[in-house]
Amino acid sequence: MITDVHFYGREQGDWLAVLDVISRANGYRTTRYAYDTRKVRGNTTSKKHFLVTSYRNTKSNKSPVIHVGHGYGCSSAVYDLGFFAVTAYGELHKKEYMNIGIPEDQIMVVGSPTSIQLSQYKHPSYKRAWLAGRGQDPDKKTVLYAPTGQHKKSSGIFANWGDDEYQLVYNMCDYIKNRLGANLIVRLHDRKKYTKDWLDKYRRAFDNFEVYTTYADEDPGQLLYCKYSDVLIGDRSSMNTEFYVQNKPVVHIDSDTFENTGDWDLADRAGVVTDDFSVMLEATAAYLKHPDRHSDLRNDIVSKYISYVGEDSREQIIKEFNRLTR
Repeated sequence: MITDVHFYGREQGDWLAVLDVISRANGYRTTRYAYDTRKVRGNTTSKKHFLVTSYRNTKSNKSPVIHVGHGYGCSSAVYDLGFFAVTAYGELHKKEYMNIGIPEDQIMVVGSPTSIQLSQYKHPSYKRAWLAGRGQDPDKKTVLYAPTGQHKKSSGIFANWGDDEYQLVYNMCDYIKNRLGANLIVRLHDRKKYTKDWLDKYRRAFDNFEVYTTYADEDPGQLLYCKYSDVLIGDRSSMNTEFYVQNKPVVHIDSDTFENTGDWDLADRAGVVTDDFSVMLEATAAYLKHPDRHSDLRNDIVSKYISYVGEDSREQIIKEFNRLTR
């Protein structure tokens, strides 16, 4: 019987959510070594140990390793690396893994682990304090602009929408902050994704409109950005999923991509999908005013891809770990 479960990997939502569930479950002793696999390997010679990781490196580990993916989708690389088991959002995700050769009993359908924290009630004072701590007005609605990386041209985010990128950045800030009277948070992907320090490049515009900006690798608390924002403007980030499970609206930009692996059907995007800058702003305004637009469609898409949400996901994580480690 497995008694010790060691976690190592990147500080990202799905992995952290599974860690939180298993660390609170009766019958398991858990340790966490976020980036130091050497410490983990020193504790994995016994058959009583299991490893849980978000990394794609298992061959040097002696104990069984469960891979917790990030975002919807799968990769043949996961199978090639010989994981003992992999997690999946739902039955469609499971079938994709089976199609690349992973045995059915090694696929753990756990739903959306991050939805557990997203669905948990927190007193409104938490949200107010979080927004105020980022210089935003707690009494206003919040727009989260969170693209994954650069668009079609290497010069910057908005380069494919016009020649004067600074003016577009300025216009976005002005429209959301002044015309819509909303907060604006710009949270870009890891800094290394950008050939230039994009946030500093346009610092004058952001400071002028009191926009809060950050990179994901400098503030990994993704779930709070999802929990405390009202509308997302995004492309292929897994934030799409986190907004969907909360039934919050997403303005999808970059129309030929979705999520971080492409396994979610492009047709399954609820609401506005656009590569037009003006349409993006207009859709944001419409969603702030009518957040329930496309609500039923968002729920249908979640039901199609994700088998368990919230506390149901928690129960399923524990059930699947018990199945594989007992």
